[in-house]
Amino acid sequence: MFRVVQEAINNAIKYANASEIIININETNNRLIIEVKDNGIGFNLNSVDLGNGLENMQQRIEEINGNITIYSEINKGTSIIISCLKNKTNAV
Repeated sequence: MFRVVQEAINNAIKYANASEIIININETNNRLIIEVKDNGIGFNLNSVDLGNGLENMQQRIEEINGNITIYSEINKGTSIIISCLKNKTNAV
């Protein structure tokens, strides 16, 4: 999970030109939920090539049986939500 959050932050800085990045970490029903949200340029999910960074994020989360959801809107930023069962190896 650390590497996925790291990649989300890197993308916000490198590609989104974000001036603000917010990271929320919550636990609900034994699930760890992390949201990385930025105020960057956003992108159209239907027309963008996801590239290695986003594909690697998805692969890493699938390896721990988690979910990743990406919301993005042009000129309104991007939100990446990561969710997985909480256990000893990923506890915050």
